Amino acid sequence: MEEREVGIEEYTTATSGFTGILKHRYNDFQVSEVDLAGCTARLTSTDAPSLVDTAAAAPAALTTESIAEVTEAFAGIAGPDNAAQLQKLLHSILQQQSSTPPAADAQATDAASSGASQQQELEVDLLPVQDKETRKAIHQFLKTDPRLPSLQTDTVAGEAVAEDGQAVHNVIRIRPAAGRGAGQNTGRYKGQQGGKKGGKRAWRDEPSWEGGANKHLKFVMLKENMDTQAALTIISRMIHCHMKSFGFAGTKDKRGITTQFVTLWKTPAAKLAALNPRLRGIKLGNFEYASAHLQLGQLKGNQFKILMREVSTDDLQQIASAVAEVCEKGFINYFGLQRFGTGSVPTHRVGAALLRGKWKEAVQLIMQGGDGERQEFREARALFTEKGDIQVSSSGRAG
Repeated sequence: MEEREVGIEEYTTATSGFTGILKHRYNDFQVSEVDLAGCTARLTSTDAPSLVDTAAAAPAALTTESIAEVTEAFAGIAGPDNAAQLQKLLHSILQQQSSTPPAADAQATDAASSGASQQQELEVDLLPVQDKETRKAIHQFLKTDPRLPSLQTDTVAGEAVAEDGQAVHNVIRIRPAAGRGAGQNTGRYKGQQGGKKGGKRAWRDEPSWEGGANKHLKFVMLKENMDTQAALTIISRMIHCHMKSFGFAGTKDKRGITTQFVTLWKTPAAKLAALNPRLRGIKLGNFEYASAHLQLGQLKGNQFKILMREVSTDDLQQIASAVAEVCEKGFINYFGLQRFGTGSVPTHRVGAALLRGKWKEAVQLIMQGGDGERQEFREARALFTEKGDIQVSSSGRAG
């Protein structure tokens, strides 16, 4: 197939062009992603960043004054009754933080017997909130206000009854985040006390996460001769995470050396940095923590470095003039020939038939054979052409 057969006939320049071979080797084609801020993805370091001093990042200590302030602010979002619930919880936390812990030996027996009652005291259920946006604002406030200790919020089945007599199923439960906030190491919350969303969310919200408020690890991935999905599949298997935990702005070509930004949900940088000696054709680095998950389309563009081989002319002036005109005027961004398939019938002809609703014509086009096809495929296509029956062509006999 040649360019003119698919409509590639017009040019933006009058200079006589030249031909050459692109992507003869995969490293002839280098792509670097450019994000929305104009930053280019470049791999300059494979080291994990130094951890932030957790003591400096700890929330401010609770006081009676700070409880009064935060309760008043919370009332403007969730109402006075729910503010009273939060105030009750914060005073319980303050009381426990202020108490002097007795000797460990004397405390061991009491801790086992009173653990359940302490957990119950250190959690409250807010009154039902029907508005979705208000519920989101409540979650956000409780997790980000610097005057609060580290809190965990869950949406659980409530026991209250609405004014119309129907059971209300969604209430917000608040408690100290696992391992902090209550002045003791309570361990990870197991989930059986917190409703259907308790288990997994508890460790995700654990305040010891080194990224702090930034829940995503952001890094640069360099890959060679491998597409984006394949590279991320390899990484996900090595660290045992789900593919949905990754975010990226675009799928990069397989045949090339590419760099792009990737995000990963709550995974320490050191865990990925440790993979580099074991990875082949993939390098990870320039780690940082980000607040947002990358999504498809969140990029400004891509920067290319392309090596062309077997150029058809030795006239350097002709090459320089053609390149200068492209830089000045740009070029028409045609679909490349690879987009039209490699079969005997170009895919755009099949697509045109489908758009016109000519289903039989589309099938007939698809069923046309090509050179170098396997014997059984040629026989099946011949039977379909002769009989017009897919069952005959697939089994060799009427079914």
